[in-house]
Amino acid sequence: MISAHEYECAMCGKYVFVSDGVDRENEGDRQLENTSALPTVVVEQIDGSQYTFDNESCALMFKKFNAVYGSNFADQ
Repeated sequence: MISAHEYECAMCGKYVFVSDGVDRENEGDRQLENTSALPTVVVEQIDGSQYTFDNESCALMFKKFNAVYGSNFADQ
């Protein structure tokens, strides 16, 4: 059984799904997962808080805004 959690990108607000594992009982699903274009989810720890982003661009932009506006940016 595959368990997935839904998160919201800290930068753009897009919903992303993070899977906890692969269904080992069904080899067809595992092969499909290896060949499908799954989005790359990025999890970063910034200033002691953990954030989830839907891609590397959002993570980089978030870090840049955080550097300019400070930690109050992340709280808004």
